Amino acid sequence: MSMRFRERFYWCFLIACLFWTGGKQAAAHPLGNFSVNHYARFSAAPGGAGITYVLDLAEIPTFELFREWNLDRTSPRAQLEERAARQMEDWLSHLAITSGDASLRPRLIRTELFIADGAGNLPIVRITGHAVLDKASGSITYEDRNYPGRAGWKEIVIGSSRGAHLINASQDAQDRSHALAAYPPD
Repeated sequence: MSMRFRERFYWCFLIACLFWTGGKQAAAHPLGNFSVNHYARFSAAPGGAGITYVLDLAEIPTFELFREWNLDRTSPRAQLEERAARQMEDWLSHLAITSGDASLRPRLIRTELFIADGAGNLPIVRITGHAVLDKASGSITYEDRNYPGRAGWKEIVIGSSRGAHLINASQDAQDRSHALAAYPPD
């Protein structure tokens, strides 16, 4: 079987599964089975900031990610978690974060992987990275450059921990989606 035929077969099969379900579980991702949803929570702290970064991938991007990893949902959990941690490192490298003139790179502390059933019993993945921004002070700018062509929910939450004071923030501390674990109805 040629690679081109196999590629077409996979896509046809995947799309057929999504249509077969009639969209019964499409509500899990507010913008559909092709979406990638983004969440970033910044917590100012003395001497830096904490960041929780989450990507919630619907059925199609999860399928693509697992193919890239050469794994599937039934692969050993340790392998899935190791790939998720490496993937999070890559995603964090595509966040443009600056403090003044300095470019900041988040330092990953830990990763969490959640796999669930989506439409047509296809897997969906949510990967959470907990990181720190060392020496972040003053004005901080942020741009998420992961999956720029994909539709999806985008949420930024900004708060502070004890000992730090926010003077002005473009976003508030209200977490509307609970780190993409529960989307609001509107």
